[in-house]
Amino acid sequence: MIRHVLARVHAWIRRLGADHVSDHFAWTGAGGVRPGVFLPPLERGDLLETRVERLRDRLGVALVLENVAVDGPPEYVTAYHAALVETCSRTATPVLLDLENLRLDARGDVRLASGLMALYGAPVVVSAYHLAGSDVGPTCSLDTHKHRVPPATLALAREALRARPSPVIYERDFRLSARIIADEVSRLRLELGEEHA
Repeated sequence: MIRHVLARVHAWIRRLGADHVSDHFAWTGAGGVRPGVFLPPLERGDLLETRVERLRDRLGVALVLENVAVDGPPEYVTAYHAALVETCSRTATPVLLDLENLRLDARGDVRLASGLMALYGAPVVVSAYHLAGSDVGPTCSLDTHKHRVPPATLALAREALRARPSPVIYERDFRLSARIIADEVSRLRLELGEEHA
């Protein structure tokens, strides 16, 4: 299975002329159970580092890792982000920092969101910031890329860009018109500054 996936990834790398590949710091199953959602890594740090280095070597191009939204108490969420930071620091792997996932992880707690973002200081390289919108409900919040970027995520982006300028990647899904995308990009440029969006 992994050979088949890598063959397809290599084909796309060649076709696009890509110099890097990004992936989520997670997997979609463990111990034979495949729930179809991203699960955070639950292994020791040295095993995570080995997995990241092995994947990067097999890709043949630079690897960038992105944080997922983590469902759990603040200690568990913080442990996930600390593991991503440590793994990326030890393997010299850049991070695509998903600020919407960070906001979802903080569940409206501004101090927790800022604390999580502070973990991504030096020596971690932030290759870009990822912005999107989500479906937020009383029992479940999902980073669906279906809605506009919420004000709280824009506030995180402004904070991040002040501390550490980096490109911004905007993502929107669900068969939208070019007009909706253009309007949101214009809004992001206005909110964040022309040089970032």
